[in-house]
Amino acid sequence: MASETRGIDPKNAGGPAIALAQGLQQGLSLQRSGRHADAERLYRILAHSNPNHPDVLQLLGLALKAQGKSAEAEDHLRRSLAASSAQPHVWNNLGNLLLTQRRFAEAVTCYRAAVALNDDYAEAWIGLGEALLGLSDLAPSEAAYLRARALEPQRAAAQIGLAAVATKREEDELAEKLLRQVIARDPNNAIALHNLGVNLSRRGLVAEALALVERAVALRPGRADMMTSHAYALQLKGQFDTAISLYRQAVARDPLHVAAHENMSRLLWMLGKRDTFAADLDAAIARFPRSLALHLSKGNLLGYAERFADARDAFGRALKVAPDDAVAHDGYARMSAELGDAAEAFEHHRAAVAASGQTSTARANYGHSLLRFGDAAAAIKMLEAALTCDPVDQSALGILTLALRAANDPREQWLADYERFAKLIEIPPPRGYSDMKAFNADLNRTLDALHDTDVEPVDQTLRKGTQTLGSLFGRRIEIVDRLRERLDEAIRDYVSSLPDDETHPFLRRKSQHFRYRGSWSSRLKDSGFHTSHVHPRGWISSAYYVALPSEVADRERKQGWFTLGDPPFDLRWNEPVRRYIQPCEGSLVLFPSYFYHGTVPFHSRTNRTTIAFDAVPVTQPRE
Repeated sequence: MASETRGIDPKNAGGPAIALAQGLQQGLSLQRSGRHADAERLYRILAHSNPNHPDVLQLLGLALKAQGKSAEAEDHLRRSLAASSAQPHVWNNLGNLLLTQRRFAEAVTCYRAAVALNDDYAEAWIGLGEALLGLSDLAPSEAAYLRARALEPQRAAAQIGLAAVATKREEDELAEKLLRQVIARDPNNAIALHNLGVNLSRRGLVAEALALVERAVALRPGRADMMTSHAYALQLKGQFDTAISLYRQAVARDPLHVAAHENMSRLLWMLGKRDTFAADLDAAIARFPRSLALHLSKGNLLGYAERFADARDAFGRALKVAPDDAVAHDGYARMSAELGDAAEAFEHHRAAVAASGQTSTARANYGHSLLRFGDAAAAIKMLEAALTCDPVDQSALGILTLALRAANDPREQWLADYERFAKLIEIPPPRGYSDMKAFNADLNRTLDALHDTDVEPVDQTLRKGTQTLGSLFGRRIEIVDRLRERLDEAIRDYVSSLPDDETHPFLRRKSQHFRYRGSWSSRLKDSGFHTSHVHPRGWISSAYYVALPSEVADRERKQGWFTLGDPPFDLRWNEPVRRYIQPCEGSLVLFPSYFYHGTVPFHSRTNRTTIAFDAVPVTQPRE
């Protein structure tokens, strides 16, 4: 948010104190010309004889903020409000300062104070929308942006904010529409251009996304967030060396820019640089050892890489920075569990739950560890508590299916009916094709160009293979779109076949209106497999078989077969897999996203290529 400097209130100027008023006006002129250090010196002279004057204090605060002296700036803005609380512009400026520090809850308080004093204050409504968005409080955020737009219909920031809310809701088409409206009015709005580019990148529309982001970068050179988006668009185009160079420029500009570090680390891993994939992140941590975000990022990346001891150390360093951080405790607990340290895991899981409030993730992960270490009854209670916080938490539901099984609880069959809810469906030839063999051969050749990295992503479940980047369905590839038409039909038929049951966590979401949340292609090579996992953000998940090795015909060894119900860790069950499904080219498996699923490793010179996606219900389609 831009800071606001206003004219002086005559009541606060001291009436006859003409010298004070002239000094403040001179300071304002210095600030508006960018001479913030000179303005600071002048305001300090004025403050010496007027130590509690609200205008002196707030303008000095803004001069300090402009020079990056955030702590002093906050102190002076708060002192100005202590002298006179009826200053909406000062509440707004303090909110802006807190917003830059991601102190969203405190910023909300400030912006609410500003609009309580002046309900027509569009800039404060925009700030309130952004702070609420940072807290993922989407409905009030949208309301704040709508109020700002009603006050100033041509103000681009309100419309861009509404697009950001739509993006958080994963309503990408609505966000695109809102951003294009801004660009139609102002073709050089760098923020709208950038955000639309990010929107299209995420959906796989690489060419237009790259053009938009490049325009934004030309208008606002040197911004780390725009440089990162530019790098990611180039990465989607397969221009990996240029992307890495841009990521490095972004972190040189802003070493605390976590998204740039994470994108670069993931790309380096996929290019086979496993030993050095986090080197740039390590360098940033060496410079900024008190950065909680950097430590958390490193912990997660090392955990994905299965370097559990190193990951636990990273989360431990995060806890030294922020001893009460829920995410750091949760990460330390998860890594301790992977290392077999139950006592440490449980201690930090308890701390994570206590610090996380009414959220499900920490409870679901605690339940995961309780089951791993053999306490199924306690795991069930913890997972039920997680589902009270979030009834559609797919991770909690997935572990609950295993905990119920471990406890011989008959509810397992009700929750995880693997025979009834998982279906193998034959897909008819898409338009333009008379048989699936020819279609899949053409589709497989098309996918060849998209499998352009060396190894699997660090944060995915496939081993010894590759996975496409971005949204496969969003790329508008003709042959993929033809398949999607058939997949749409298959999903609708599958949903129609499901029974109605408002008490069931899968069936109560039943809807003929759905959208895709993620779509990709996986290609497994010799000895490749998928570890057993769930899809945390889905409802219906899938595997469409494009090309298969001949070894899947082996019904005894079941090489390359799809598995359901296999735990992600050893529970010493004699028959851990609940159901095997033999894949067939041109067929589609649909199943609830919380079902644990994976594949049996196979040995072949022929790759195993699939397309997968998650579908989620849309009960009230938005315009």
